[in-house]
Amino acid sequence: MNDVDFDFVVRGMDAKDIEAWFSPRGQIDFVGRTFGVYKFVPEGMNPSRTPSIDIALPRTESSHPNSKGGYKEFDVQSDPNLKIEDDLSRRDFTMNAMAIDLRTHNLIDPFGGEADIDRSIIRAVGDPQTRFNEDLSRMLRAIRFAAELHFEIEEETLTAIKNNIHRIMDTDVVP
Repeated sequence: MNDVDFDFVVRGMDAKDIEAWFSPRGQIDFVGRTFGVYKFVPEGMNPSRTPSIDIALPRTESSHPNSKGGYKEFDVQSDPNLKIEDDLSRRDFTMNAMAIDLRTHNLIDPFGGEADIDRSIIRAVGDPQTRFNEDLSRMLRAIRFAAELHFEIEEETLTAIKNNIHRIMDTDVVP
């Protein structure tokens, strides 16, 4: 299995258009029905030796009103015309909230993810308390990233983890 993966957000096309364009070019599977995510394997490629290629519709997410912080307790709204910055604003950490415009090759980095990577810092996008209330498993992701990448967790993000770690065993929180 290859450790490389590619994540694409395709704007300006709805789900039917994405399927119609990619189907003749390989195998496209709608695997993330909740989140609008496709897996794509180009024609002639071996799926077990090909980097993972995820294709997603731009979306916004909001946690259910009575959410306990479970990773599936979201209302998802796909919008082919959503600005990429709005799609990135729902991400967990700044290092995961960047994109490259494939037409211009410009980095889109509204939350300073590149600088955080350069400084080896894990920082929540926006308010850490809000990010973790939306999905408590993000706390475990922050700790895992810190351990695997030898990064430091930014102070406000770490404080939110410490204040909420007792909730991690709540029902249906951990995937």
